[in-house]
Amino acid sequence: MRMSLPTSGRALVLAFILVSAPSAYGQETPRAGIGSLLSDHHIESPAVSLKLRNIGYGQESDSEARRKFLDSEILGSFQGRFGDRLHYTLSPQIRFDNADRTGTGFEFSERSPTRPLFTFKEAYAAWYGDVCEVIVGKKVFSWGVGDGFRPADNLNPYDFLDVIEAEKIGIPALSIFRYGELISTQVVFIPVFIPGRLPEVDNRWAFEDAAAMDRIHDTFGDWYAIADGGRELPGASLANAQYALRLSSSTLLMGWDLSLSFFRGRYAYGVLFLEDVVFPPAEPDAGLQPPVLTIAQVYPEYREITAGVSTTAGNWEFHAGGALHHTMDRAMDDSFSEYVVGFNHTLYDPGVPFLREVRSTVEYAGIGVTRERPSDSRYSGAGFGRGLDNALLANLQLKISEDTSLDMGGAMNLDPGDRYTWIALSHRIWDRITLEADYQTFTGPPDSFFGGWDDNDRFVLRITGGF
Repeated sequence: MRMSLPTSGRALVLAFILVSAPSAYGQETPRAGIGSLLSDHHIESPAVSLKLRNIGYGQESDSEARRKFLDSEILGSFQGRFGDRLHYTLSPQIRFDNADRTGTGFEFSERSPTRPLFTFKEAYAAWYGDVCEVIVGKKVFSWGVGDGFRPADNLNPYDFLDVIEAEKIGIPALSIFRYGELISTQVVFIPVFIPGRLPEVDNRWAFEDAAAMDRIHDTFGDWYAIADGGRELPGASLANAQYALRLSSSTLLMGWDLSLSFFRGRYAYGVLFLEDVVFPPAEPDAGLQPPVLTIAQVYPEYREITAGVSTTAGNWEFHAGGALHHTMDRAMDDSFSEYVVGFNHTLYDPGVPFLREVRSTVEYAGIGVTRERPSDSRYSGAGFGRGLDNALLANLQLKISEDTSLDMGGAMNLDPGDRYTWIALSHRIWDRITLEADYQTFTGPPDSFFGGWDDNDRFVLRITGGF
């Protein structure tokens, strides 16, 4: 089947070919005669990483009987520059799996519920001035403070098709950053809304919102059929564009990193809208048919203000951050606050045999609802609630040698006591090949966040190589 790429996709593929070809022959693409900018074109050595994962679950799931799962990723990195000011980055990404989590085509702006077979994780150009930095293209941003939880890090949606291995999705954006002696300013404009990816009903990571199901039963009873109304994604227009402003400083208060940000956009994981019930026409031979309830996924607009602070004292780092999330249409979703406070500590040469470095991290994260949606609202959660509402997070990393490390940790909601724990051993078996074995467990009441995945205890074996 012939696949037609959008204009932006064809341009990026062509750029990828032009950038890759000279490096394959060990050249820097001389461009004499077509201008000083093009003649000063330099390409960094390309890099490619390969990740292979084999997952074995301890038991079958009600959502998915599969107990063995394979996936892989090939990620390239091509960087170059024209002169000293104009730089570019291309990160082509190819993924495979054996459970239909990945599609079959190319997608630049990742708006589909499945992962594209081929995309660019990042693809952007950057211009560096004396005090300004301008970036345009597909980018992954990192805002806010925190190791396990960052309230301010809301520019990029996450791919939650495998909740524990969640990764950010690159967004098409224009970013303008200005350095200041006291305060630096960054403005980000996002013309196209990119939704987060959530597990569907045939995915063992699908999470049932018990409160939403109770509401449906209370409203429509137990005898009904559900029809999928799909996702109602906002179109690409100036009215639907998202934007953010961030102020940051490392010099306003010496020894402290401070940040304040504002974001206007849409909730990337959406809520469910309970549309009108349709009663099928009576047919003499069909008997009495149940009413059909159509449920669509919509994406509420919201405003968010965030703040963060961090500082260091010797081998200690302390941080705190918070966010106020205000949903514009109160019928669609709650308004809430998020916060995190924590520290990490690195101990070098601890004096223990076979141990070279110890790094520990402890955080407390919470979410508090400041305004609930009305009890008679026809909107409900999207089956993927805000999970860390009163949680402790901890991580302990033990560096045994330059090639071997042991990582362990977990997250626990203090009420109702559901938790997730893991332990991972990694070893570099060759110069650029690393083997890692993880064991992950979930426990808690069935209607709790982590307890809802208590049949997802698993063993993960992964191989990562760089070339």
